[in-house]
Amino acid sequence: MQLDPRLQQAIEADSGFQLEYISFIGAGWFAQAYQFEHQNQTYVVRISKHYQDFLKDAYAAQHWGQHLPIPPILAHQQFADGWVYAISPYIAGQTISALEPQQLSQIQPHLFQTMHQLHQQDLGSSTGWGLANAQGQGRYQTGAEEILDIGNYKFDYNWREWYERQDQTGSLLRQGYRVMERLLSTITTERYLMHRDFGFDNVICQPQAIVAVLDWAEFGYGDWVYDLAQQSCNAQTKNYLHAWLPFAQQYDIIPDNLENRLHCYWLHMNLTDLIMSQLRNDWAWHRDIVPELTWLIENPVRVRLNS
Repeated sequence: MQLDPRLQQAIEADSGFQLEYISFIGAGWFAQAYQFEHQNQTYVVRISKHYQDFLKDAYAAQHWGQHLPIPPILAHQQFADGWVYAISPYIAGQTISALEPQQLSQIQPHLFQTMHQLHQQDLGSSTGWGLANAQGQGRYQTGAEEILDIGNYKFDYNWREWYERQDQTGSLLRQGYRVMERLLSTITTERYLMHRDFGFDNVICQPQAIVAVLDWAEFGYGDWVYDLAQQSCNAQTKNYLHAWLPFAQQYDIIPDNLENRLHCYWLHMNLTDLIMSQLRNDWAWHRDIVPELTWLIENPVRVRLNS
């Protein structure tokens, strides 16, 4: 995937960087990333139509970059046609999702330590709960208000209309939502920084070290267990939750009501994904979600702790 030459020229003119020896790194749902050289140094330029995502990266680096490995945003801008760019230093290493099982097990203590450190950050003068805006303010008045909203701000849909549908999707949404409401009534939590998409392709590691936490587009405030739930959702439970438990026992950070909290947040994620998979016509994803969501509706979550 090549960078559009016209966009490249606009980025060079605005940023002062010369984009030489450009190579494609990868793409997510909303952005593409390219590596390039400038004055014998390596950088990354990302392009997107969602400027707020890059502004949130800049906010995170400014407020928490002294304590967490967050690459700084060196230049960014939005152009008249809607395209936006952000330039940051290139960080050498591998993403967590690219590791082999043995490599993953070796880096996990460092991964969990970084996640724990993330949750200890000072929230300063920020207010609100849930997804934050580019000024670092949460969108919701309470954590429960966010969890009960199974919409996605980047997609134009009304989840309540899906909830009322008289088909399998509507039935699963109603059943899952009722279980989630009951669980949520048992949960109280303090307000913490949450990445809300931690790990996988958003953490870069080198042997025995976490060197970058990327993509702060979804960061917000609430129960830190949400990050653990997101990291261990679906098939990842064995890889992450089971490995996290000994770490958490060692550092005495296993929270009260862990099972209900995980259950509640796994339901929230799967209910949202049930809709998202259909909006994206990703039927393989949808086929994975339905049995997982059904299991969460019908069964309690049990976490076995080592004595």
